[in-house]
Amino acid sequence: MEFESNHEHIRNAFMSILTKGVKNNTYKFALARFLLDYSRELGSPPLESKKLKVKYTKVAKEFFRYYWMQECKSHLRQGPINQPPEIITIIRDEFKEAFYPQSVDKIIKKELVRVENCIFRITKKCFDDVIPRFEIDAEAYFGRQRSKPPYSRILYNYWAREQKSKNFVIDTNGGIELNPHAISMLQHNYEPLYRSVILEWIRFLERRNFGVPHLVQKIEAREMGPRDQARFKKYLEPFTNSCFYCSGKLLQGRCTHVDHVIPYDYVGDTELWNLVLACQKCNCEKSGHLPPEQHIMRLQERNEEYRGQIKKLEKSLTELEYGGYDVCWHYNNAASFGYAKLDSIPRQG
Repeated sequence: MEFESNHEHIRNAFMSILTKGVKNNTYKFALARFLLDYSRELGSPPLESKKLKVKYTKVAKEFFRYYWMQECKSHLRQGPINQPPEIITIIRDEFKEAFYPQSVDKIIKKELVRVENCIFRITKKCFDDVIPRFEIDAEAYFGRQRSKPPYSRILYNYWAREQKSKNFVIDTNGGIELNPHAISMLQHNYEPLYRSVILEWIRFLERRNFGVPHLVQKIEAREMGPRDQARFKKYLEPFTNSCFYCSGKLLQGRCTHVDHVIPYDYVGDTELWNLVLACQKCNCEKSGHLPPEQHIMRLQERNEEYRGQIKKLEKSLTELEYGGYDVCWHYNNAASFGYAKLDSIPRQG
């Protein structure tokens, strides 16, 4: 098959596909990101004569990586609560815990069977609709003077077993054959096109994830880790020597932990309004869960009591309030997105 070779035409077609057409789930953005990431993974530009074939299991593994982070770490809503996309159902069937402290890379190594089950099902269930979306109406796009078939496979070629009505049943054994000219274009335009993909992904999800902080980080599925919160001890230690949760006396050194009251996976940053000192036992038991509601009330009281005495706390509260939110709002919003709440800290029994 002869692929389109003009970089400008390919780039414009990529943007047209990305920004227009049906958007009933985020698969299109995930596939666009895969193509960009894969182009970077290849390194040097491909030879024009070289066939670049990618197995669907490779695409499915990257889809798993993107969506596992968004679902199991960030609890983002991908669609109506009672009608999640198929890929979310697949991941939920295999990963049922309310909180996973591990990174996605560690999950892939540790939970190989469950991950492989997801990849198999994603390959079979999730590509029939999205793979054909990266075709474009050639006559409308290129004009009648161009001798193109009604639909032009600008980015890749694929194979279908059959066509049902207007829908294809993809032959997932065949893989996709990438256009080397398209890969070269993606490599040369990676940064602006990547930002465009994430922007469109944000536009789709922000309506369903109102008030969720740091949505960009969560959509990018980057491994988010808190900045060194231990350096915040110096702001809190002059005002308390007891654990925020159990009220036990804090020991010196590493036994005293700085904890995000509302989980870091939700708030996405390390700000003093959300930080407390905790003993090792309470900090480890709480981990990435929400605390009982009474601790949120106490956190608000703590913040109001000391904001005039701790400049960094005053600054973080001012920034929080400038956004129109408060501690209680974020707590309730996190709970509504599925962050698990503990009944007590330390746990009873």
